[in-house]
Amino acid sequence: MELLQFTCLLLLISLKCLTGFGQQCGGNQWQCDDGACLPLSWHCDGNGDCMDGSDEMACPCPRGQVACMAGAPGCVSTSAVCDGLRQCSDGSDEFNCPENQGCLQGDWRCRNKICIPKDLYCNGANDCVDNSDEACGQCGPMAVRCPGGVCLTEDERCDGKLQCSDGSDEPSTCGRTCSEENGGCSHSCVDKPWGALCSCPKGHRLSAHGASCLDVDECALPYGPCMHFCVNTPGSFYCHCRDGFQLQGTTYCYAKGNYTKFLTATKGTIGFLNLRTLRFESIQSIGYDPLALAFDLSRSSFYWADDQGNIYKAKEQQRRILYHGQYGVRSLVCDWLTGQLYWTNQKTGSIHVGAADGSGFATVLAKNIDPLELVLLPIESLLFWINKGPGDKITLERSGMDGLKQESLVVLTAQAPRSLTLDVTARRLYWISDFKKSIETVRVDGSGRYSFLEFFKRRPAQSLAVFDRWFYWTDQKGLWRSPQDRPNQKTFIQRTTLPVLEAYHEQQQPKAPSACVKSGCQLCMLTLDLPAGFTCTCPDDKLLMADGSCEYPKFAYATSTTLNLFELKGNELIKTKLLTTDDVMESFDIDWRGDWVYWANSTGHVMRWNLNTGQTETVPTLRPACVVAVDQKMRNLYWLSCDEVCVGVTNMDQGYPRRLYQSGSEVRDVYLDWQRGRLYLLEAGWILSMRLPGGNPRKVLRVEEHIAGRIVLDLQSNTLLWNTEGDDLKIMSLLKSQTHLAGREWNVPGSIMAAHSPLLVSLFNDVITVWDRRDRMRVHDVPVGPGVVRVIVALDVKDVPPAQPVCTSPSVMCRGSTLCISQTQLCDTLKDCPDGFDEESCITKCPNRGEFRCKDRRKCIERSLVCDGRAHCHDGSDEIGCPTIAAPTSQTAPLKCRMGSRLCKDGRECVLHSHVCDGEVDCKDGSDEQDCELLCKAGQFQCAHGKKCIDQQQVCDGKAQCQDRSDEMDCFKPTKSCSHRCDNNGRCVPETFICDGERDCVDGSDEQDCVAIICGQQQYQCSNGQCVSEALRCDGHADCGDHSDEVGCAKPPHCPPELRCPNSHECLVEEWLCDGEQDCQDGSDEMNCKVSPVTCGEFQWSCVSKTQCIPATWRCDGQKDCEDYSDEAGCDQLKCSNQLYQCGSGECVDHSLLCDQIINCPDGSDEGHGCSTNNCSSPGTPQCDQHCLSTPYGPRCICAAGFRLQANGLSCVDVDECNEVLPPVCSHTCLNTRSSFLCRCHHGYLLEPNGHSCKTQDEAHLLASVQNKLLVLGLHSSSLSLLSTSQTPVFCVDYDWRDQRVYWVSLEEESIKWTSINTENTGTLVKGVKSESIAVDWVGRNLYWLDGLASQILAVRLGTSTVKSQNYIVVLDEDLEQPRSLLLLPHKGLMYWSEVGSNPQIERSGMDGSERKVVLTRGLSWPVSLSVDTLTDRIYWADEKLQCIGSVSLEGHNVRLLQLTEMPSPFSVMVFNDMVYWSDTKRRTIQVSHKNTGKNRKVLLKRPGQPFGIRIMHPLRQTNVSSPCEKLQCSHICLLAPGLSTGPRAGSMGPKAVCRCAAGLLLAGDGLTCSTLVDTTFLLLLSPTAVTQIYLSTIHNGVGLKRLPEHHIWSLPWVHQASGLDLAVQERNLYLADAAQGSVDLLKLSSSGLTPDSRVLNLQDDTVMALAVDWVTLNLYWSSRKQPDLHVTSTRGQHTAPLLQLGLQGTTSIALHPPTGRLCFTALGQVNVRSLPQVDCAFMDGRSQKLLWRKAVMPTSLLFSNNGTQLYWADIGAGVIDSILLDGSGYKQFKADPGLMSFTLAENVLLWSSLDKGVTRIWFSDGFQPKQLWFEVNTNVVALRVYSKTSQKGTNSCSERNGGCSQLCLAYPGGRSCRCGRGYQPVDTKTCSPFPSLQCPEGSRACSDGSRCLPLNKFCNHQTDCLDHSDEIKCE
Repeated sequence: MELLQFTCLLLLISLKCLTGFGQQCGGNQWQCDDGACLPLSWHCDGNGDCMDGSDEMACPCPRGQVACMAGAPGCVSTSAVCDGLRQCSDGSDEFNCPENQGCLQGDWRCRNKICIPKDLYCNGANDCVDNSDEACGQCGPMAVRCPGGVCLTEDERCDGKLQCSDGSDEPSTCGRTCSEENGGCSHSCVDKPWGALCSCPKGHRLSAHGASCLDVDECALPYGPCMHFCVNTPGSFYCHCRDGFQLQGTTYCYAKGNYTKFLTATKGTIGFLNLRTLRFESIQSIGYDPLALAFDLSRSSFYWADDQGNIYKAKEQQRRILYHGQYGVRSLVCDWLTGQLYWTNQKTGSIHVGAADGSGFATVLAKNIDPLELVLLPIESLLFWINKGPGDKITLERSGMDGLKQESLVVLTAQAPRSLTLDVTARRLYWISDFKKSIETVRVDGSGRYSFLEFFKRRPAQSLAVFDRWFYWTDQKGLWRSPQDRPNQKTFIQRTTLPVLEAYHEQQQPKAPSACVKSGCQLCMLTLDLPAGFTCTCPDDKLLMADGSCEYPKFAYATSTTLNLFELKGNELIKTKLLTTDDVMESFDIDWRGDWVYWANSTGHVMRWNLNTGQTETVPTLRPACVVAVDQKMRNLYWLSCDEVCVGVTNMDQGYPRRLYQSGSEVRDVYLDWQRGRLYLLEAGWILSMRLPGGNPRKVLRVEEHIAGRIVLDLQSNTLLWNTEGDDLKIMSLLKSQTHLAGREWNVPGSIMAAHSPLLVSLFNDVITVWDRRDRMRVHDVPVGPGVVRVIVALDVKDVPPAQPVCTSPSVMCRGSTLCISQTQLCDTLKDCPDGFDEESCITKCPNRGEFRCKDRRKCIERSLVCDGRAHCHDGSDEIGCPTIAAPTSQTAPLKCRMGSRLCKDGRECVLHSHVCDGEVDCKDGSDEQDCELLCKAGQFQCAHGKKCIDQQQVCDGKAQCQDRSDEMDCFKPTKSCSHRCDNNGRCVPETFICDGERDCVDGSDEQDCVAIICGQQQYQCSNGQCVSEALRCDGHADCGDHSDEVGCAKPPHCPPELRCPNSHECLVEEWLCDGEQDCQDGSDEMNCKVSPVTCGEFQWSCVSKTQCIPATWRCDGQKDCEDYSDEAGCDQLKCSNQLYQCGSGECVDHSLLCDQIINCPDGSDEGHGCSTNNCSSPGTPQCDQHCLSTPYGPRCICAAGFRLQANGLSCVDVDECNEVLPPVCSHTCLNTRSSFLCRCHHGYLLEPNGHSCKTQDEAHLLASVQNKLLVLGLHSSSLSLLSTSQTPVFCVDYDWRDQRVYWVSLEEESIKWTSINTENTGTLVKGVKSESIAVDWVGRNLYWLDGLASQILAVRLGTSTVKSQNYIVVLDEDLEQPRSLLLLPHKGLMYWSEVGSNPQIERSGMDGSERKVVLTRGLSWPVSLSVDTLTDRIYWADEKLQCIGSVSLEGHNVRLLQLTEMPSPFSVMVFNDMVYWSDTKRRTIQVSHKNTGKNRKVLLKRPGQPFGIRIMHPLRQTNVSSPCEKLQCSHICLLAPGLSTGPRAGSMGPKAVCRCAAGLLLAGDGLTCSTLVDTTFLLLLSPTAVTQIYLSTIHNGVGLKRLPEHHIWSLPWVHQASGLDLAVQERNLYLADAAQGSVDLLKLSSSGLTPDSRVLNLQDDTVMALAVDWVTLNLYWSSRKQPDLHVTSTRGQHTAPLLQLGLQGTTSIALHPPTGRLCFTALGQVNVRSLPQVDCAFMDGRSQKLLWRKAVMPTSLLFSNNGTQLYWADIGAGVIDSILLDGSGYKQFKADPGLMSFTLAENVLLWSSLDKGVTRIWFSDGFQPKQLWFEVNTNVVALRVYSKTSQKGTNSCSERNGGCSQLCLAYPGGRSCRCGRGYQPVDTKTCSPFPSLQCPEGSRACSDGSRCLPLNKFCNHQTDCLDHSDEIKCE
């Protein structure tokens, strides 16, 4: 490790130890690249919260979406997370949610939205208040209440049908009597008609099986009997108390010490209410009633906040204001360990922490919260508050005191909670519920939720305090109290009004050590996760330093001749001038430790000036330098040469310069990270990184954008920042080498000059602006004047610990040590370094003659490289002792010039060679411009100014070599994108804009000298130059704008006289008569029209004339739209702009017309007495920020254009035109600047001359289906072409831009056809469909269509050949009622469609059918067409019934409706750029208007046929997005889905891809290939009385069957109730469990059926719950209801041995994998006192048991994969199928069905059964594609298993001769164990012998294996004592 790195490491370690900095973040946190910790939920939420932007880098999802869990690919909208609906396939969007259906997991939601614990549902109490939790009704005295609330009658108890989930309706005492063995009861017994009813003594409860008694854990009750600590004992409990408390009685803890007081306020005084004397003891008088009170008992301090925005502190009768301006304080608390204050601000929605001395406060939480009341528990670093969420949601939140690890404890929605308080000693939170009239409580860990219902029956409480087993509260009457254990015993204490109540006692603020005591922080917050226990923060106006201290931000900036400093001290700006010089500064930096200012001047010299002494020195560099940077640790100076090829460093202790790097191109800038020892270079578009000592640089990142201004380094966050030419702020994390866009909402105008997280400094229009990157707001604007060359952060670094000693150049440090040696010790044959480093790679003699050997003997170079001005030796010895250019000999020492410079003739100064003969005098004697060549040589260019000659190749290279830039003039070369320069060369338009009929240049030169375009073949040229298809000429309808296509026709079409223009043969339709549009050339169709009243639509406004309707939004918009102008009548007076004066009569006049002695306002209000008596020249004139204006009413301040006068009437603030002006000033994007704004266009568009709107480079075309014709209309040229003709109407159409094809639906042929745009070839893609809508996926190369009859969305690959129906892909077919229109967003992988059925709505999903959600349900009636505006991400639709066009955001927000009279029947809609296009079947037109306002409407196409589907054809409508399908190579079809691109630009927003198969095919495990199933695979389906065999190959014969497919069925007459099975395939042994007989039978499977063989198990009064066969040894592994642990039995039942004793409460399934010797099982395990489901694994001999999974609800049907590495199970409680690797990783989840009952696995195919209303359905899926229904039957399916001839392959150590074991051979990985059955003992490791018979004494009994005798009380005592577990078998 190098010493510099070692030093940094030591510094970092010391900072960690002292301040807690540099720690790893906690488990629920995200660590930014700069080390800051954020809540994990903020990662990839679409908002950059890290200062370096790293929380939004490499996000798996687009902005506004979040990723599903690992293993479940996909993204969902942020709004879809925790909405109660599962969008992720694994349901992870509903995991760990702060609410589930509005409540937390484990809660039940009442009808009134109150959330209660689930165990309170149907408990007989009205916990919901509205009694909705007791809807299950009352159970009678003899009835049974099941878990979940179902009530069973007495007749349903013991009826043989298990109806309660816990089996309590079928207890083991059914049919028994108390006279026989006490009815099976462990304690009391009472006979009932159905059997024996058992009961238990106090402290016990009856178990679910109804016979034995279980201990009641009183300590686990929600509100236990103990105040502090509780210990459970059998049948009882005992309590004990915390220190400082004394136990009285058995449960109460009383505080020792002082009597309890209450801190409160009354009648303008803060004081104590003494509960002993009931007297009020005054502490401090106050001016306003307090909103909140707090105290610090150990520091004798008191705090309060009032409604004037002040927070006060009182101590020793002295009070002062700590903080001003805190309006909205709701709650105030004290951290008594540190003395700091915390408070909530309801106005700003934030939580703050402030120093107790008033020195500053910081924000703890302000994102996504709205806090009400707050309490602290510093001894556990916890913060609690009541939070108001979206809508009516209210929660009780908890976090660390630093705001991290936030979680919801309780949902309080609808409870009207308030007065949150904390009983510190009991660790309980309490609050009042006004709605429930109750006191609510919960433990600080979220457990123990409890309600004291109907506590406040009489009157509502005002405040609450809890301490020392008492509740205290106040109401309108006064102060009350009651004991917590007897809440009804309320006692009135005193008649008083106490709105605020705080219990004041030393036990409420107990002493404890605090991690903040020695932190050194100005503000220290305790944290939950960090080992140091604290986090430092600073007031919002200060910056956090490395040692935890805080400083005000300071910055230094330089112009060419001055160096200045400014400090932002709160709102105060302090400016200081540091230096003035005659030198011209090009770059500067400051050595803060050495007090030196360094700068590079215009001649390339580097100077330094001492801030203390004023001494000036010249700093040596190898070449003229123009950029300098100081290493603040080592105090070395790094520099970049003016020719931008050399980077070097000068050691300021020795004055010795050396080269670090020689560039082959040019280095534009250098960035010095002295803290981390790195140097970054910007070279040829790359960011390079190198170590400070030198070495080869490495490429970090390519900067592809055009950079506007500078790139700056932020040392604090370890990032580079810059502006692109589009004013987008880019941030590059140097740790991850990734860039991040700071946000579309935030643009920083000008150039970025400096950064120090969280501040950013920019320069624009001679104003330095300091920004706060946390809220993206301006902190301060600092006018600086012109010529600022650089800005640096000026924070004091003097306190940075000095670096450890390093070797001083040219000494060398030995590798791996701190030893320094001199250069002479290198290669001197003596080993000076410990590892001999100094004698490695030594050269004794150069290999080639004439070469120069470097002094360190490590390199040889060519002789010509010596003294060439560039160091080629590592030690620089080739440039030592070289001659310099000196002045003529004189008596004084001659001036020496560096290489690259020469001496002026007078010998007094040096001049750069590049400045010689450049036309400008640099030497004072002018000698640099003497003796210059008058004419340049051949191949050279002479600059216009002066005599400088440059190489011809440097002319027009983009970089000016001439001082006058004449070498870069007249360099314009036209291109397609920049064909014509206009407007004084200030604008360049593309070739397509020339002569397109639109004026794109202000000077109009793009439309000059234009000639008419020649139309193509089969086109007719109109007289106005327009081109229309020859087929449309003389068709009776004018297609030319001048009607010339219908002139001179030989055979005019026939039409009735009343529908024909009178002076021509043009035909009309009835709807065109008097429609306001001239269709006949002479306008006769609009003559003699009757005007009648009209009825306006729902979204329209009626003009006063009642003859015209306008959109409601046009009313009072400042434009007269009604013909009678009534829409602007009666409106509020329009306010004049800031630059105009408003007359009293409302008119606006220029300010210059005021007080000019001429009346300009109609009412004369611009002139008056005040013009002469009280004007801007009068005394007492206001101190205006910008301008003073004399008015008739006295002087007034006014602001320049782009500014707005503030409320004080003096100062001006910039107007944000981008966000404050409506309608929007920019068509696409807007950038606010100081006093103005700039409009920008999206990619592919160009800004129009008006500076507001944008235009495409190429003409867009409208594709329209008009009746039976496909037409193409040019939107600029108005050219009209006929593409195709059909016999029947064409309703829907789409196109593929890449292949230039149009797709359309032919109703005549019931097919989807295609037509080539260029060749007019046609073909059929899909046959046999009647589609409502089609859509082209131009990215994934598929065609989608809607089948309204089948209610399906389908897809096929794009192509020219007809696709067979069996290859159609059903994308969606569930819950589609009447789909009408389909829209694809391939660039996002999204699909939208509209429903027009009983519930009109717009829905969305991925293009693969995933992540489905309803987008919009309101404001819809008959949505028939969908389109997308890609510029604004809005969905548009046409509504035929509402007669309007609507739009909404992609997520369903911000609905807008546009209703025009001209759209009586809109059919299809499209949006492109600023315009919306629609077809109207009633008016038979295609029209266009502005998409936002509906104005500028015009008719584009009007023909007799009805227009239907329309599309805009332009390459920007189908942008070239990299398709993830190209790399996926699916065998059948590839569909897009929402997600991230998998292409070369992975990480950018875009779709992902999935493979899909046709019906009957399944996706293979590779996720790419579609295949069929193996023929030998069969399914065994078990019902209670039969086994059915079905081969899986029958799937290919049909799916969705209403019957069993081809099958074999074998009845089981000897079986009463089959409950489980397994099969040993090779032996064809079927093991069958009978629940009714408690047996397991062995049956032989043959072609003729099943034959009984033997009984393996016979358990009396017991039931086998799970079984599995070891198909190697044929041992049976099993578990039963009474013996829930695992056992193993030999194949015919001879020997049985216990396997695992885990205290399980019920095993539900067992899985074996004999080749690896492993078993796994699902069971109910006991955790504390709760029964929780779990998945465990072990060796097959019972050893090495481990818990694998505990997050399932009800796992069963456990199975191994064939290779034994993966485990599958069905979670029937959650309706999902789970899988996991045996090491616990790779968890996956597949959503199966809510009625999931059983599951099995065949190769990679999942099969499962579901039960719904008595119907069993069998489903299958490959885990990737949507599930498919195979068949359904009315049979009760108990279990299903899949087997094949190839399954059950492999061997283990038991395979041959039973492993040598005499009884049971049990395998384990790599070996086997021999085990003896019950009644046998091992003789050796293989052999067993019977136990000798035992004679047990009276009162004892022998174990079944005969191994030992036990007392009778050891049997059935729930503890295993016998080796064979027989003492706990057959227990009731």
